[in-house]
Amino acid sequence: MSFARIARTAAALSLVAALWCTPAGGQVFGKNKVQYEPLDWSVLETPHLRLHYYAQEESLARRLAATAESVCVEYDVRFRLPSHHPIPFLLFSEHHIFQQTNATPELISEGVGGLTEFIKGRVMVPHTGSWARLVWVTRHELTHAYMLEKLGQVMKNHHRTQGYLPPLWFTEGLAEFCGTHWDADGEGLLRDAVLSGEALPLTRSGPIAGSVLMYKEGQSFLLYLADRFGPGKVFDLLDNWYRGDDFETVFRITLGLPLKDVDEDWFLGLRRHYYPVVAQAQSAKDLARRLTTHGYYNLGARVLPAASVRDSARPDSALRFCYFAASEAGVDLMLNEPGPGGKRREHRVLRGGQSPSFESFHLFQNRPDASPSGLIALSSKRGGRDDLYLVDSGRRRVVRRLEFPHLVAINDPCIVPGEQAVVFSAQDQGGRSDLYRADWSRGEVRLERLTHDDFDDVEPDLTPDGRWIVFASDRGDLGGRYGIFRLAAGGGVPEALSEPAQGDDRQPVVSPDGRWIAYRST
Repeated sequence: MSFARIARTAAALSLVAALWCTPAGGQVFGKNKVQYEPLDWSVLETPHLRLHYYAQEESLARRLAATAESVCVEYDVRFRLPSHHPIPFLLFSEHHIFQQTNATPELISEGVGGLTEFIKGRVMVPHTGSWARLVWVTRHELTHAYMLEKLGQVMKNHHRTQGYLPPLWFTEGLAEFCGTHWDADGEGLLRDAVLSGEALPLTRSGPIAGSVLMYKEGQSFLLYLADRFGPGKVFDLLDNWYRGDDFETVFRITLGLPLKDVDEDWFLGLRRHYYPVVAQAQSAKDLARRLTTHGYYNLGARVLPAASVRDSARPDSALRFCYFAASEAGVDLMLNEPGPGGKRREHRVLRGGQSPSFESFHLFQNRPDASPSGLIALSSKRGGRDDLYLVDSGRRRVVRRLEFPHLVAINDPCIVPGEQAVVFSAQDQGGRSDLYRADWSRGEVRLERLTHDDFDDVEPDLTPDGRWIVFASDRGDLGGRYGIFRLAAGGGVPEALSEPAQGDDRQPVVSPDGRWIAYRST
């Protein structure tokens, strides 16, 4: 499997378990499922669900049970299912704990947002701190459960055995079609894929199977069907499942047209919709200069600040920054700095995935930070939890490790001016994602919780004087969207700096003089 494929698959929303499981393989580091702590499970029953949870997440479980039950009531109507057995639903307050579950023998990667088993019909969903995302993944996985139940009932009622399943693009496309709306992220992903040539007609989508692109292509196709033939036709495909021995036959019987022809019409419509963008937009290479090596997947870049505001005006030739670089060999912490002759040099500071201390740098949810002296702060999975590390980038060695027993996931550490404290985002055992400050200026490490609520507070950055923390959060009346907020370094009430009407504002970075905040907006 190529790395590009791995990178796409790692961001996928869910994994539908295979009918037959593959053995886990040999005893290789990082390839064996380990349960680091026992969990005392309880069951919360609703008319449609048996929701399994453990004590630390009871508040989250009760909140989700009501939401999931309402989704099931909605799906009873959409899937035309008057009755069915309660769905077993396993909730995990954090992804690290989800990866330890023995409910499935399969190894679970960080990119798996949820699981639905084919045989037992169990749904497994982890919480990442975002309530909107939890609802989205819950709807997505319940769609899988309902689709499987629907197909089973249809075949049983017509005295037929289930000999085949829908293609993966339909299975995941239906989960997105039912689970969420078409948003700016989906639009941007599909537009980029069409313009770059990576997008493919669904009848020839083998090279993108299992990727987020395949999910969104499937969703786009079903939205096209619903617009052209009516929403009911999508679910008529399931009602007609017994009438054919393959998906193409059922599609032709239901829609009256060959799948290949409708697929080509949909894909041609995408090209007509997106190609005019080329004449209006500029590519990254038109606006910026490449600084990193070809052939790597580079994320989480953070500039090593200048020693003074005057020095911050230095040209690109003096720019130093750290970042995570992923390749076939793994994910590494890298340092990029000026080299002789105007060229740039790249150094590996730490190698991830090769030792118990650095099992994972959480490539897609995390970014390091750096100080003017070259001190780099980062978090990494160690056992069943994350630890914080401070690394001397010059000597390439860890100078301090911080661990917090009641925190499970730690992301986006930010070094406080003076290098005696860090601010970071973390999830506790109950699933709450808040901001914290760890201070060792007096010798002993003191941990202070700066926010404490159900909102997802992430991606903090500090003003140069250390007085303010800017961060992204879904707090307030944003409907699950993320805006930019600021909070006094000592805590208090967060103040909104941006309130997007649509999409998200994420990853804020304060300018060296403290006057500006740059952030990504979708």
